Amino acid sequence: MFRHAALPALLALAACVQPEPGASFDGSYRLLTIDGKPIPGTATMTIAGKSVRGSAPCNEYWTTNGADWPAVRLAPIASTRRQCYVEGGEAEFLGALAATTQAEPVAGGLELVGPAHRMRFRTGE
Repeated sequence: MFRHAALPALLALAACVQPEPGASFDGSYRLLTIDGKPIPGTATMTIAGKSVRGSAPCNEYWTTNGADWPAVRLAPIASTRRQCYVEGGEAEFLGALAATTQAEPVAGGLELVGPAHRMRFRTGE
């Protein structure tokens, strides 16, 4: 009986474990939501070491993480300057991305968290 009672406590404790500083988040991701809501268009992100790049709803973007993962301190984000026909998604995505301060692994993906936004990505493009 004790073993069954301990299982929920162990699972809750495991959910609180944070990745070690410098942990690898390398991979490709597709945005699911910002603050629990999808944005117009699609957005992707590829992390390779300190390099962060991908596609916002209209343009390609690239930057570097100046901190050791899981901390996030993105350099100013550069992007192409194509005309955008998707209202709202581009600015919302790039603004939330620029303000992130922490990366958190979650089942099937990654969350980038900042003081005002939570961005949820799934693994794979």
